[in-house]
Amino acid sequence: MQTKEILALIKNLRDFKGSEDEFWSEYLKGVCLLTKSQFSLAINLKNNTYEIMGKYEIEQTQLEEVLKDSKDSISRALENGFSYEPVRYSWAKNRRSYVVFFTLESLEDKKIVALMVEKESSSVFNEIVLRTQLISDVYLSYKNNLLKNTKHSVDVVSQVSEESSKDLKNVLEIVSMMTKQNSFLLACMTLVNELSVRFDATTVNIGWEEDGYVKPIAISHLEKFDKNTDIIHKLEAVFEESYDQNEEIIFPDNQAKSTIVYAHNVYFRDKNLSHLVSLPLRVENDSV
Repeated sequence: MQTKEILALIKNLRDFKGSEDEFWSEYLKGVCLLTKSQFSLAINLKNNTYEIMGKYEIEQTQLEEVLKDSKDSISRALENGFSYEPVRYSWAKNRRSYVVFFTLESLEDKKIVALMVEKESSSVFNEIVLRTQLISDVYLSYKNNLLKNTKHSVDVVSQVSEESSKDLKNVLEIVSMMTKQNSFLLACMTLVNELSVRFDATTVNIGWEEDGYVKPIAISHLEKFDKNTDIIHKLEAVFEESYDQNEEIIFPDNQAKSTIVYAHNVYFRDKNLSHLVSLPLRVENDSV
């Protein structure tokens, strides 16, 4: 894999959506590939104590030895952005290796990455140090994007919960009002009027099946209506189109589906509506 490709993979972690543990696993692996390091580890410094956030290709005993021998180098890295020192570890593969420390931009505490590279030449070594500086802001970008996404999620959940609570309140209030009515027709009138007002609908209608035909029995804000008018006949056709197919119809959304929506289209145009929704009322899965 080319250096540019590895660099791009690491920088893509700015928009990483996974957990912090998953981030460090990918980031530290990328650091090793980019710098040809024998190992890499991420350190969090808080109240003069070291916390290991992630590690790659290093044993626990080796890690402890690195931290024990590198306090001065870590201090220099905090001051200058990076530092390095020759290795003194028996387990190092090459005696010309150096441990490099570089700081990460962070929202909280102080964070440093440690890695071990061979110093083949000054120019190659300087290029490696430069590469570490190119990826020092990736963690900060990841955290910022994670916070934005979390805030958005919290806002959405809060909004949904608020809407759900409002819907439940509407349901309970409408049901309570309906049960206080002393006739089926008055209960239906209460339902259509309340739905119309609470959900800002142009009109709400209830139809009821009788002898194979669905007839309108309640229309919002109308105590009486002429059942022989053209618009009422078109409304009956809307009822029957939903009743016969026994499915909810949302027009114009349902146009692209196999559902028959001819009557809905006619009524939709004649009433100059923005949306038309038909919901079958069911008893034991049968429309009524």
